[in-house]
Amino acid sequence: MGFNYLLGSIAVLLVVRLYGTAWGTLSGLIAGSWTYVLFGHPYAMVWLTAEPLFIGLFFRLTTIRNLVLLNTLYWPFVGIPLLWFFFTFVMKLPMVGTLPAALMFWVIGITNSLMATILLQYTPLSRLSGTESDYPVVTMQQATFSIMMSLVVFPAILAMVINGRAIMHRNEDNIVDRLLEMAEIYPRNLHVLLEWPLKLLEQQGNGALPEQLLQNFGVTGLWALDQRAGITRRYAASGAPAQLPQRFAENKNTNWAGLVDDALFLYRPQDGGACRLSLNYLREHLEQQRQGATHVRATLLDPEGRVIFSDHPASMAGVKGRPEGRPVRDTIVHVLPPMPSYVTLWRRVQQSWYRYETPPDELIGWRWVLEIPFAPYQTILLKQQTHSLAYLLLFCLVALAVSFFISKMFSRSILQLANITTGLEERVEADQPIHWPETRLGEVKTLNENFKKAADSLRRKFRELKQSYELMEENVAARTIELRAAKEQAERVYRLMPSALFAVDLEHRIIIWNRKAEQLTGYLASEVLGKECLMFSGESCASSCRLRCAGELPAEGITCTIIRKDGTAMTVSKNIDYLVDGLGEIIGGIESFEDITEKMKLEDQVRQAQKMEAIGTLAGGIAHDFNNILGAMLGYAEMAREDSEPGSRAADELDKVLEAGNRAAGLVRQILAFSRQTPSEAIALNPAFILKEAVKLLRSSFPSTITIRQHLAPAVHTIIADPTQIHQVVMNLCTNAFHAMEQTGGTLDIIVENRELGAQDIQPYPKVNPGKFVVLTVRDTGPGVPAAIRDRIFEPYFTTKEIGKGTGMGLAIVHGIVTALGGFVTCESRPGQGAVFHAFLPAAPSDVVIPSTVSADSMPTGQEHVLFVDDEEILAELGKTMLERLGYQVTMCTESTKALSLFEEHPDRFDILVTDQTMPGMTGFDLARKALHLRPDIPVILCTGYSNLVNEQAAQQAGIRGFIMKPLTKKGLAELLATVKNERDAHEQPAVV
Repeated sequence: MGFNYLLGSIAVLLVVRLYGTAWGTLSGLIAGSWTYVLFGHPYAMVWLTAEPLFIGLFFRLTTIRNLVLLNTLYWPFVGIPLLWFFFTFVMKLPMVGTLPAALMFWVIGITNSLMATILLQYTPLSRLSGTESDYPVVTMQQATFSIMMSLVVFPAILAMVINGRAIMHRNEDNIVDRLLEMAEIYPRNLHVLLEWPLKLLEQQGNGALPEQLLQNFGVTGLWALDQRAGITRRYAASGAPAQLPQRFAENKNTNWAGLVDDALFLYRPQDGGACRLSLNYLREHLEQQRQGATHVRATLLDPEGRVIFSDHPASMAGVKGRPEGRPVRDTIVHVLPPMPSYVTLWRRVQQSWYRYETPPDELIGWRWVLEIPFAPYQTILLKQQTHSLAYLLLFCLVALAVSFFISKMFSRSILQLANITTGLEERVEADQPIHWPETRLGEVKTLNENFKKAADSLRRKFRELKQSYELMEENVAARTIELRAAKEQAERVYRLMPSALFAVDLEHRIIIWNRKAEQLTGYLASEVLGKECLMFSGESCASSCRLRCAGELPAEGITCTIIRKDGTAMTVSKNIDYLVDGLGEIIGGIESFEDITEKMKLEDQVRQAQKMEAIGTLAGGIAHDFNNILGAMLGYAEMAREDSEPGSRAADELDKVLEAGNRAAGLVRQILAFSRQTPSEAIALNPAFILKEAVKLLRSSFPSTITIRQHLAPAVHTIIADPTQIHQVVMNLCTNAFHAMEQTGGTLDIIVENRELGAQDIQPYPKVNPGKFVVLTVRDTGPGVPAAIRDRIFEPYFTTKEIGKGTGMGLAIVHGIVTALGGFVTCESRPGQGAVFHAFLPAAPSDVVIPSTVSADSMPTGQEHVLFVDDEEILAELGKTMLERLGYQVTMCTESTKALSLFEEHPDRFDILVTDQTMPGMTGFDLARKALHLRPDIPVILCTGYSNLVNEQAAQQAGIRGFIMKPLTKKGLAELLATVKNERDAHEQPAVV
């Protein structure tokens, strides 16, 4: 047990010192479990766990690291009380056995801690704790203490062990001598007891013996044996059998003594007789003899092994043969009783005995079994061991104190030197005096002198370093101020740069990120500094980020795409270069970039606008020529209609010609409006009429696979708009629907209805006022508008059609026209279910009336002299004819220069000047200006089908009183002439038709 504890405790103490309380406690549980499994000692788990806990707590709460001192404190305060509790209440041992065990474990604990300390101080085990900073530090005092304790404790332990073994051998020799002494005494006493019965057998022929004498010797039966006469009974006590047992009837010739039928027989045919003795008589006399033999147990066995006498029948009854035990000397053995459980181990030792079996007696063949219990001698042994352990423990404690005192005395000077040299650098730095200790130890004195010289040298060096340091500090401070100012200036520059700027190191991590970069990308500096720059740069825009274009740097004007924080793409133009240090080594890259997304969109729009402008110019030229042709057609058709009989077939056919011509004129106006060559004119109108005209045009142009259905409310509100623009809205929405159904066909629904919207309905459109609206709805059955692009369909030039199918301006024009009129446009669509467009047009106030058409009979006439100028002869003839039918006197001229000469010759001859704008040699505008120069009061009417040089405002500023667009109609010309005449008479502002 002590050996097991010795090995386990040393390992546990090492683990506690190296790895801490938790690991020490765990190792204690493992060691205690090992002891329990191998030797059946569960109580070892308790104190092998309590010991590391106690020492670990001291390590944690105090600065004490002396294992010997802590183990010396542990056992009297924790270990011995635990051991006493187990020995007394669990193992049921007396105090006489508990005390030496406690003292022994105390000594073993001190020895274990001393061995663990030596292993830590003088072996590489301390390196198992981890890094060198974790190695337990051994002081000189600890080393001296360990050596002193080793020199004292180990010899003392050895002496204790030798003395204990000597005491055990001495006690065992005493027990053996006692057994041998009793082996001589017990047979001798038995011979004395059987001496008289044997003499009676030898004197059988001497006559009868007194009964009292026989009873005194315990004789209950006596028989004479003769070879010739046989067996003759000489005496039989009352109540005793008279016959000799059957086993002796055969008259055997061998002497025998033993038990037969619970009686003791001495059968001696060689002496001529047999005797039966009282067993109680024998036992009483033997019991009287045993009382003088202390601690000795005797058992008498007959030749067949039956017990004749025993003074401890409870323990020896029924024992057959020789029990096994430890041989001591000759036939003496040390017998241990069987161990039923681990808690009876010590009790088993206490209940053991020493046993000696004598040889068979030569006289009667009986054997004595003598036993001496170990318990009385164990008590003596424990007392002796208690004294030895007490002396040893006292010796260890004294050695502990003496070792502590001597180690402290030897290490005092070194400790003083260590304390002085601790913080030596700070003392030298502060230039403080140092008091070196006085010592008589030569080595320490040498150390003192060496440290003193080193301190003086350090003091001088430190003064020099201090001066150098102060000078360096001044230089560094000045340089720091310069660098800080330069850094702040550089940071201010790149922070306030109008372009985004960032820089990366060689590992592509962002190290600079200015404010403009935050604004453009949405990433704050705190979010990107230290991150990979590819987090927002795609591979196409990562040249500076990866620093892999060494042959192309520096580079400017690189266009690429980066990704903002919100996931949207941004087109940038960037400049890139390397970052270099003072030695010219590359340390990173720097990049500045600008957002050119809108710029590129504007460039695209400008290019598209230029295309549209060219188309508009071309359209204007075509419209000019077409207006001339159309003007002749409409003019002559109108005059032909006037000459026809009302209701005649010719009149009806001419009406259709006029209707087609007016539609063609409207188409020309749309072309001119598209090319911005004519101003829009808003009038009160009924949109249902325009829808009907548009549907007629659509039916003739759409394929038969598309069904057109129109739904008109019975009383559609009046709106104020340019008819041409409303026609354009209808055509663009329907054309958009046509493209959606061009491949698959379908149904096109066109609906016009009235609706009244409140403030809640128009909340998404803050510029729209609540009230009555005319809603134009165009519904198709095409594939629908994807939700991803639904918010972009009204953007200019945005289109999903293939090249040649559209310009991306149709819905943008619709949105622009409707918004300009104070309305709004919505789109509803689901994939595969078509699209529905709603154009909400504000209704005109209720007091607005649609102007009525003036009949030809009520046209105003006149008698003034008109100078009519047009380079197209057919138009000049037409104008002259129309004016003459209105009553005017007309002078026609087809050349502007000739007309000017004619006017210069007779300026007062003409009352009104009507001239075309676009003419070779001199424009109508120049002609009018020169005529007004000659005669400022003459009314001038300027006619034009297309001109990019003059407009209504310029004409009015030049003094031109009337401005009319071709093709000319008789009605329009009559009304304008009447207006300018009235203005002339009333001196009013010029009028426009």
